Amino acid sequence: MSTLKRRGTWLLIVIILIGFIMRSPITTPPLLLSQLANALHTQQSQLGILTTLPLVMFMLFSNFASKPMLRFGLKKALLLALGCIVIGSALRLVITMPTMILGTILIGIGIAHINVFMPSLVSAYFPNKIGLYTTLYSFTMIFGNMTFNLITAPISSRFGWQMILLLLLIIPAISFMAC
Repeated sequence: MSTLKRRGTWLLIVIILIGFIMRSPITTPPLLLSQLANALHTQQSQLGILTTLPLVMFMLFSNFASKPMLRFGLKKALLLALGCIVIGSALRLVITMPTMILGTILIGIGIAHINVFMPSLVSAYFPNKIGLYTTLYSFTMIFGNMTFNLITAPISSRFGWQMILLLLLIIPAISFMAC
């Protein structure tokens, strides 16, 4: 296999992994609100902030997401965004309200940037297949979200809800290392 073909295959894997985590770190924790509320010794109604913060981060950071890409280049900017998601996911495993909030903010910032970077990544590395690869990461984003929605209840009942948060850390960490 030629170097160019291997690079294309590797980038395809990265695109799929990134697509898989573009929504699930935001949409999965609400499925665990009762368990999170018990662990944090708070009421579920006070955890609504965990679903609102990522949207606020999208609003605040999406318009400026191209700045790191222009300053550092696409690959380094993508690594920084993935790093935000990894650090944010790790902070959410600490299970305190401040770390949950800070982790959710970092995840929202990372995903806001990745939302902007993915079209650039696809057009830079697959200029002749933009439609195909955009469809692929969009599908993977929906598939990842659906998968986490389906596995959250069985995994949390069998292994504990912390396992879901751990999975939400492992997948971005693999994406970071693969990038």
